[in-house]
Amino acid sequence: MQILRDFKQSALVKQALTTKGYAYEHQLDYDNQRLEFLGDAVMDLIVSQHLFQQTELTEGQLTRLRASAVCEASFARLARRFKLDEDLLLATGQSMIDSLLADAFEAFIGAYFISKGYEATLEFVENAVLPQIDLSLERDPKTRLQETLQARGISDIQYTTLSRIGPDHDCTFEVALSVSGTEVSRGTGKTKKEAQKAAAADYLKVL
Repeated sequence: MQILRDFKQSALVKQALTTKGYAYEHQLDYDNQRLEFLGDAVMDLIVSQHLFQQTELTEGQLTRLRASAVCEASFARLARRFKLDEDLLLATGQSMIDSLLADAFEAFIGAYFISKGYEATLEFVENAVLPQIDLSLERDPKTRLQETLQARGISDIQYTTLSRIGPDHDCTFEVALSVSGTEVSRGTGKTKKEAQKAAAADYLKVL
């Protein structure tokens, strides 16, 4: 990737793309975990600063938007967007899963920060990264809920259809949303998808 190749400290490039599994397998004394820690903090700050300066949202809305942007699913997409997957060093048999891609992106940001400083990193993220992230509150509530929960390490999300009332041309569905096996909200709609969105939107209000 050209951006990575432009780094003056080439050792940081290799470290940012070295997974813990690869490092263990090859007996290396470094991996991308420390850079990941730093990059996560840098992204959290930059996204928070951007949302605060560019919007008039409430604290709760700011928190939800930041959670949807600074999360595994979002970072994994960005890793692919910047083609970090092409150079990521994996252990034998290790799969290119989202968590490793997200770690690589955070490590990449950490390496960029160390190499170029905060102002350059801020400029890069604002110009090249943030345009790739959907920061709209109008997104599909199911997507926003999934990303918000994944940011908290929760992936067990289920929608169960409870009832279908009325004729085919004018029926209403009721759906229950369960998180980690516990029902947290319900929603209704003219289609199952609409009912699921309603349930997700209802639960987002309390997160």
